[in-house]
Amino acid sequence: MATDRAPEHKHKHERRGRQSPETSTEMRSTGPVGSSRESETVSAPTTSAVAMAAVLTGSLVLAVDLGLVRPTLLAIVSGAILTATVTATKRRTPGGRAVGSILAVFAALGLAGALGLTLATSGDPMALETRYHAGVVLAIAAAAFGATATVTGAVGNRAVRSALPVVLVTPFPIALVAAAYFDPLREVLPGVPEVGEGWSSTELLDSLLWPDELAAGVLSFAALLIGLLWLTTVIVPRLPIVELLPRDRRAAAEQQIDRLTSWTGTIGFLLFMGTVIASGVALHAREEEATYAVEAYDYLEATVIPVAMHPVARFVVLGGIAALCAAALLSRLPDLHRLRRSRMLRLVPVFTGGVLVAALVAVSYPSAFDRWIRPELESMAAAGDGVPLPGGVGTIPPDELLSVGSPPEGIAIAAVAMIGVIGTISALVCCIWLLGSLQLLSDRGAPGTLAASALVAGAIIAAITGASTLVVGAVVVCAIVAWDASLYGVSVTEELGRGVDARRPALTHAIGSALVGAVGIAIALGLVELGGRLTVRSGVTVVIALIVALLAMFIVLKRRAVASASNSSASEISRLPVAAGTMPGVNHEEVRALRSAGFETIGDVQTATRAELADVDGLDGETVEALTGTMSTAGTTSGNNDSNDQHKRRTQ
Repeated sequence: MATDRAPEHKHKHERRGRQSPETSTEMRSTGPVGSSRESETVSAPTTSAVAMAAVLTGSLVLAVDLGLVRPTLLAIVSGAILTATVTATKRRTPGGRAVGSILAVFAALGLAGALGLTLATSGDPMALETRYHAGVVLAIAAAAFGATATVTGAVGNRAVRSALPVVLVTPFPIALVAAAYFDPLREVLPGVPEVGEGWSSTELLDSLLWPDELAAGVLSFAALLIGLLWLTTVIVPRLPIVELLPRDRRAAAEQQIDRLTSWTGTIGFLLFMGTVIASGVALHAREEEATYAVEAYDYLEATVIPVAMHPVARFVVLGGIAALCAAALLSRLPDLHRLRRSRMLRLVPVFTGGVLVAALVAVSYPSAFDRWIRPELESMAAAGDGVPLPGGVGTIPPDELLSVGSPPEGIAIAAVAMIGVIGTISALVCCIWLLGSLQLLSDRGAPGTLAASALVAGAIIAAITGASTLVVGAVVVCAIVAWDASLYGVSVTEELGRGVDARRPALTHAIGSALVGAVGIAIALGLVELGGRLTVRSGVTVVIALIVALLAMFIVLKRRAVASASNSSASEISRLPVAAGTMPGVNHEEVRALRSAGFETIGDVQTATRAELADVDGLDGETVEALTGTMSTAGTTSGNNDSNDQHKRRTQ
């Protein structure tokens, strides 16, 4: 029997060794809480909400003090979108990379818009104070990214590293468009038209994106949207999407595709019926002029018509139809089954955002120039006004901008501008990645550390520009609360899991941190007032007061952490069993005597009185004195050393 069991055990061991990576990953993911490194970055929901609220409060304090409310709000939105970008890319799937590439474009637009508003609201865009304000906006965006990343773990565990290829590769398709419409290359490439030539082919596209008649525009948009929904119902189930996913996720993906096709078909039918009814109401309102029909038409004109006539919405619908048709054609290729397992296929979705932006610039810029840019420049030229340059260094004649901005040269300029916009978010992601690579962010609670560090950096820049002590102290307190809440949330997640309701202890912990910060602000204000009375009030006095206040808060928080850690370590020591290895100075006979008397753990010995230990058979007086005199909850190690010395003297 033993010889039969041994080979069977060996075969089981070999099968476990040959287990696929997908299965082993799945088994690890179902392990105990805290077994994966992601638990070191993801906080509990309540503590994440506290961290986000603290970062939002600190950002608004900076914004109100510096007069940057609108740029700050836009930077916060950009940071949240960046979190969604990294969360999508860290899944390292083709769909996640495609979604991350598109979200990276929106994050870049938000961050560039925040910086643009900062320059627009300043009196002198080239002044040093304006640059400081831009630095504050960037710090707020990074803080918002760190705060929202506490929910998904988008910082740490190589999450930001997964977004680097996306943000760095996205500008490449746009750069190709800019190069194609650049003067030297345009002379070589035969397919690119000259200025004023070849743009008549966009008349059909103009009629689809910018229709002249209202009724035709609304009906064409409804037809395009219905066509997109029904094409989704027909094409998506026939695409080999499921085969691109791991085997353990295919069943769930099939269910999601079935639900998607069912919903799109139903919505398309309802939209078709609604279009017919709305058309009838519009015709009846035009002919009969009934009161109810006129009111219904006014409602449609206020809600549906602006969306149907907007060029961005129409472009998105047209792009969706083109993408579905292209996917259907590509899925019919004979060698597609080889590409499904190719590594290059995993990198193709990285170009999604760049391709969409490049197509939008190349297709929409000529019509946008004719509709908006050209009339504005011509009116400025007729009035004799010039286009002011940043910093008030001069103006540019509108005629020169009109000649430079005309298609196709204007397409190259617009593409270069979009590359610069995407470069803002690329630079921010690279900086965050460098912070992690240089180990400037702690592995445990990295999102909270990033959020707190960014807020403190913003507070320092605000202090340089002349912010008050109260503002700087309030921002620093918000940073401390966000950092402390994120770390506490990581501990709660590791010990209890994310599904446990920890609102009460989390809120209590956050309130305690806020009270400590309030004490620090009071100390800082008191030191500033004292310094103003004793010395000439200067920037040095304010900085010294802030440094002392921050040190005081750090000492208080450090003592709290040390006390908590010592209590935790003492409780762990008290649960250790009574043994010669855990209680140096007590031999095996004395250990057996203690266990026979009912002392199973070190905590039992620590809580016992001298009389109870003296009644134990096998313990002499010196051992009892050593156990009762030196062992304590906080000083077990030193007590063990003393008892070890006494035991050596006794044995000698």
